[in-house]
Amino acid sequence: MANTLKFNLFMGGLAFLITFVSALSANVWLVSLERAICAFFLFFLIAFPIHWLYRAWLGQADSGKESGEAGQHVDLVAADEQSEAASSEREPEGEEFTPLSAPRVDTKQTDVQPADIANIVRRLTDE
Repeated sequence: MANTLKFNLFMGGLAFLITFVSALSANVWLVSLERAICAFFLFFLIAFPIHWLYRAWLGQADSGKESGEAGQHVDLVAADEQSEAASSEREPEGEEFTPLSAPRVDTKQTDVQPADIANIVRRLTDE
């Protein structure tokens, strides 16, 4: 996968440079930069099927299957029984789960006047 991304970045970068340099002679630099960025994304995406076809024709897509080692390693190490027993002893057995009870958040200011609220709304609508 890393080789695919390197290939795509190379193709996109090459398209970016060629497009930017060729468009710079006839356009403003900002238009040239915009076209070069579009060319980068276009060639970056087009490079995926190109790289896939390239690997399929050269036979590199199945190289992992032919090596004979892919998928042959299996880890058969069993867990230590003493560590399992120690971990089960650490767990409390009679306690049930109790959810956290957070305190209720209340407003501190209880003497809010309707005129104050109207002024706040007026200020917010002016901005």
